[in-house]
Amino acid sequence: MGQKFLLDLLMAGVLLALMAYPLIGELEHEILGVALAILFLIHQIKNFSWYKNSIRGKYTYRRAFLTLINLSLLILMAAQIFSGVLLSKELFVHLNLGLSVSTARLVHLSAAYWLFVLVSVHIGWHWKIIIAFAQKKLELESIPKIFKIAAAIFAAYGLYALINRQFLDYMFLKSEFVFFNFDEPVIFFLGDCAAIMAFFIFIVDFIMTR
Repeated sequence: MGQKFLLDLLMAGVLLALMAYPLIGELEHEILGVALAILFLIHQIKNFSWYKNSIRGKYTYRRAFLTLINLSLLILMAAQIFSGVLLSKELFVHLNLGLSVSTARLVHLSAAYWLFVLVSVHIGWHWKIIIAFAQKKLELESIPKIFKIAAAIFAAYGLYALINRQFLDYMFLKSEFVFFNFDEPVIFFLGDCAAIMAFFIFIVDFIMTR
């Protein structure tokens, strides 16, 4: 569990950084993209037993939903890798696959935001396990109430950030270009993305406890 936890934490951090694409630079974005692809592959290998067990047993609504999320993440990640290679201006610039770059750009844009949201949902699904692991490592009997309140406020702000950052417009390609404020410190943008992730984690975790 410890290695998996660190791997998943690192994946979430890399994904957050990738959302700030023009604020961190082209080369840095591509390097992080490759890193995420490698981490994702390792994650799949470590959780391969899930795929073997997915064809066994009875499917409840919750199990079907989790399966849908996991398979969607697999498809979205494949789309990101493929479209990212096509759009590369640094690492894979000499690789010509003869496919439409304009289509690849739209796929990369929409898939990136869908991937971010579904990763957040995936984390929310396992949030109780994550919290239990953190409590054990920190030797805490329970999470202090002040932390729970702060997390709830942060998640609530995530709804505002979700709307303000136009996530839904990019997910459904209502806007085909992402608008960034280049005068804004990158830490503010990453903070908003973290809050959006927290919002979806909070919502899924809340539903799971009902």
